[in-house]
Amino acid sequence: MDWGLVRNRLHHAVWPLPWPNMCCTRAPLPDELPDLQQLLDSLKFGHWHSVVLALCGRFEGWWASYMADPALSPDYRPLFEAMDLIRRFPLRWAGDDKALALALSECEFLARGARECFEGQVAWDCTAEPFTVFAKRHPHCYALWDAQPACGQTLLIGWMLHQLRANTAT
Repeated sequence: MDWGLVRNRLHHAVWPLPWPNMCCTRAPLPDELPDLQQLLDSLKFGHWHSVVLALCGRFEGWWASYMADPALSPDYRPLFEAMDLIRRFPLRWAGDDKALALALSECEFLARGARECFEGQVAWDCTAEPFTVFAKRHPHCYALWDAQPACGQTLLIGWMLHQLRANTAT
């Protein structure tokens, strides 16, 4: 399969995603939250549930740190963005784990980065640890928007597929 072609078609099928809500208040919860499991099941991705939650959960605390407001936690933006992408995922790639991993690896929330200090050399890698663990190890960490995840897209896709295999093996 030509993954460059798949990537190009996926990009045009599910993007552009809306830029994250940059206001200072907590994003309001909708009256009725869509069910992630049902959404994934409808595309033959039911086995992705824990991977999507784990990926989004690694960004918990980042928004509150970025906005310097602990009241902004929990942050549902990563999960809502991932669910929006899944909702618009092309049916012709339903059940294709690599295509979903590629699509998820381009979510805007993945551009959330952090360094151990303002101009620090130690960058947070969301595949190595959740943001909350990084922030505890580096109490003066500096949250920022990066152009891409510190770990890189290939490593991120590999992490998701590894998590998927580990979850389905048990």
